[in-house]
Amino acid sequence: GQELASAWFYHEAYLEFYKKDLTLLEPQFNVKPHWKSIHGWRDKKILHFHHLKPHDILQYWLEGTCSGPSSKLCQAHQDEPFLCDGIQCFARAATLDPNIIDAYCRDI
Repeated sequence: GQELASAWFYHEAYLEFYKKDLTLLEPQFNVKPHWKSIHGWRDKKILHFHHLKPHDILQYWLEGTCSGPSSKLCQAHQDEPFLCDGIQCFARAATLDPNIIDAYCRDI
């Protein structure tokens, strides 16, 4: 809706304003679970849960609901090819340090 259009406008304005000083990262440093390209997924360095966060996805899978503004996105993204793989990557990363989940829960 309006909020998403506004966010997109600011993103585009930011890129336009800083374009002469801006160096974009290679795509593998900003891979999103809803992307459909196997090449981007295979070469990923950073997995970016852009709109839906892991707790939104898990809540939808386990309870059939998704709260707040994410509810429509949960339904829309269920057929994305790398969503389950994205959650598995998140879970593996969470096992690397016991403080990761605590920090994540504090920030949501």
